[in-house]
Amino acid sequence: MAASANGGQNIGSSNVRVRGNSFTMEGRVALAWAIFRHPNDPVIYREDSLRLGRGTDFFTYTFHVPEAGCNFVNVAAWDSNSGDTPANALSVNH
Repeated sequence: MAASANGGQNIGSSNVRVRGNSFTMEGRVALAWAIFRHPNDPVIYREDSLRLGRGTDFFTYTFHVPEAGCNFVNVAAWDSNSGDTPANALSVNH
């Protein structure tokens, strides 16, 4: 089963929660997100990674969107152990 970011939601106060499953146990998950404000504004990119615990193939990750006035956020998560690429983008209305 391919690893994926399978859920996301705006949880208020400019915080976005992302969930994913089927990642390598005890491996690293890389995350990247792009923040979109208006068509004429530059896109703002952020990235991070996390390590999964023993026997765990899923994650829940929450991040803060500090930029005011953004319309939506695109999020991608990929399994860095298996060499996957961030092909499972997830849009979250903000």
